[in-house]
Amino acid sequence: MDQKALRTSDRALGAGEGGEATTGRRSASVRLHAHALHVYTYFDGLRHTDIAARITTACKTLGMEESGSLPLVRPGGIRTTQLLSGPREGVWQALRYASPRLDAFLVCLAPEDGSADWPELDREWRQAVGSVADEDCIGRVRLFYALYDRDAGSDQLAAAVTAALPGGAEVQTEIPTEPLPGFYLWEIPTPADDGLERVVVLVAPTAQVAVSDAWVWPIEGDLRPLPGYFWQMAKVRHEARRFEERRSQDGPARLYDLAARFERREQTDPEPSRARERMLRRLQRETALAAAGEAHLRIMCRTVEAAAHEARTWLGYWAENMPVRDKHAWVEGLAGPVGRDQDYVAWLITEINDAADLGRNTVAYAHPMAQIGSADLEQRLRDMGERSEFLTALQTSVIAAVGLLLAASQSFSYDWPMYASLKSPLIISVAAGGLFLLLTAALRSTTQLWRRIWVGIAAAGFVASVTWLVVTWLVRWQTAQLPSAPVSRVASAIAAAVAFGAWLGWRARRSRHELR
Repeated sequence: MDQKALRTSDRALGAGEGGEATTGRRSASVRLHAHALHVYTYFDGLRHTDIAARITTACKTLGMEESGSLPLVRPGGIRTTQLLSGPREGVWQALRYASPRLDAFLVCLAPEDGSADWPELDREWRQAVGSVADEDCIGRVRLFYALYDRDAGSDQLAAAVTAALPGGAEVQTEIPTEPLPGFYLWEIPTPADDGLERVVVLVAPTAQVAVSDAWVWPIEGDLRPLPGYFWQMAKVRHEARRFEERRSQDGPARLYDLAARFERREQTDPEPSRARERMLRRLQRETALAAAGEAHLRIMCRTVEAAAHEARTWLGYWAENMPVRDKHAWVEGLAGPVGRDQDYVAWLITEINDAADLGRNTVAYAHPMAQIGSADLEQRLRDMGERSEFLTALQTSVIAAVGLLLAASQSFSYDWPMYASLKSPLIISVAAGGLFLLLTAALRSTTQLWRRIWVGIAAAGFVASVTWLVVTWLVRWQTAQLPSAPVSRVASAIAAAVAFGAWLGWRARRSRHELR
């Protein structure tokens, strides 16, 4: 809003000082006039696109038009993206602000003094904007703003405000926030106690209209303390609703009950079964979800703390333009809605941290039992993989050995440049060697005895066949005669036994070394 518009606003809101133009509802001793309605809507600019379009349409319905020039002031990473204004008397404007996380659409309906009261403004706005679903935004604030002419206490003003509010709302039982003497801020309880919509009332002395105007509506694009403060509190209340939804799911309690049942089962019946495997899989899933839930709560707590810090920053900014000596003491001394907000933030942070600690402790209790399940499942998968590997290697080895033997049997009819008596030992040695190498490579990581025996048998067969080949060749070379069958068989048997024993001894020694 430029300075000319601001001066127009000041004149309009101060027009009732003489009392002639005032049409506000009266109490016994206090008159409210210069009624205005400010509507602050906070939403996710990327997800909640419908609400922005609906507010823009509503503003145009009320006679506002898009402005080509936007304010240049962009404090704190907040930028102005949309400005609408109307030619009607008073101030009819709308501003949209965008930040990295949330957007805010601020609407000001401040007609010429005496031309409308709060019920009329509220009805006009509701008819223009229509119904707004809760999921369309993360927070809404309706701020009813008015001035009064003479000195009055908070009780008198509360009675006047109660008489002027739409829908029979009442503030007489509520404690107001009093930022400065004579300025009162009430919050009206809403039927839906979910924190999504807040209804607040601000009344200020007519003589100090410039002070209160600077609290509620931007000046040259500079976001003011109250919409900035309610922006951050909308984030807090949004996280509070998400926290209640997560807490209602009662994940840690389910996990604790499941872990306790599994613990009792393991103590009485630890034998593997399908029911036990199903329970283990469920326990692992619930443990992972609970750990993720704890991390989510920690993030939520950091978000609330950051928003609460920003809200207190806005309160400090609010205090900068006030005649107070100690800003910190002024902020701490605020009662009413602002004071309750600070207490609510402290309570919410404590609740979220408690819930996160409960989730962490429950995960710590369930995790060892989930690890039992993980170890069992991993061992079963490892056993199945080793068995599949063994069978594959054994089949491949047998096929390779049979193929070599068949190839060798077909080659007996060919003339080789070697003694005919060495053909059979050579072919069998090659087949046994191929079988031994394949089994050794495939089963090198196994520790089961029967698999070791398979490799040992292959090694013994290879050594026996090589011994047969060597003995036959030596005897044929020295005597030019074939060795007798008993000599070859004895030599092969001795070699096979030595090789098999040496293999088993080496494996046993290696196993003892690994256990150390």
